[in-house]
Amino acid sequence: MKCMVSVPHEKNGPFVAPLVFWLLRLPASFVHGHQLVFDSTPGGEYNVASSRNRTVRRFLESDCDWLWMIDADMDPWIDGLDGIGVQSVLDAMHKPDVDILTGFFFRMDKDGPVPSLTSSRGKKYITGEILSKPPGLYHVPTLAAGGACLAVKRHVFEDMLEKDVLWFQNELVEDDKEKWGDLKSSEDTWFFHYAQECGHKVWIDTNLVWGHVKPLDMRDELRRAAKRAGV
Repeated sequence: MKCMVSVPHEKNGPFVAPLVFWLLRLPASFVHGHQLVFDSTPGGEYNVASSRNRTVRRFLESDCDWLWMIDADMDPWIDGLDGIGVQSVLDAMHKPDVDILTGFFFRMDKDGPVPSLTSSRGKKYITGEILSKPPGLYHVPTLAAGGACLAVKRHVFEDMLEKDVLWFQNELVEDDKEKWGDLKSSEDTWFFHYAQECGHKVWIDTNLVWGHVKPLDMRDELRRAAKRAGV
């Protein structure tokens, strides 16, 4: 099993990629049965959708079986250094009916960690449904967004290309407002919707629990320090 690991990101946007650097340090014995290929080509575009599409094109030119796209600010701050979630995800890639795979991750809000997965039936649904189950691999046909740590099998992209369906786009053209509500601006919402429309299953491995760690802007603190120092 050969997996390309890539970090699509906006041009001039924040690029930290702690998760990828963490993966680079994994011992060979940890990823037994898997070959991780790190995409070293700059992926920055003027929006994330364009960057993801460019990444997919590079992936399809390779001989890899899976493309694992990881947001630049994703970090194993919950999963821990034992890497149980990473190993579980890599193992899930060997299952024949797993086409699209994501993990359970959080973003930091003013009130603390907030789940980042979104369902077409509403955020509360996906959160309550997943958190009520023990850690494991689950098929979630209602998943609408969860692209921060997204692994996709080659034939999914090839099938969408053959059907003339764009992989990622920032706008979701969908008339069923009751079904999708305000989920119309995310490029991963577009992908999850149309990939499932094409018949591909989406899975969540809740052994993988990581988080968004935004880069820290130190400019104000540096200005205050300079002022105190009389600079």
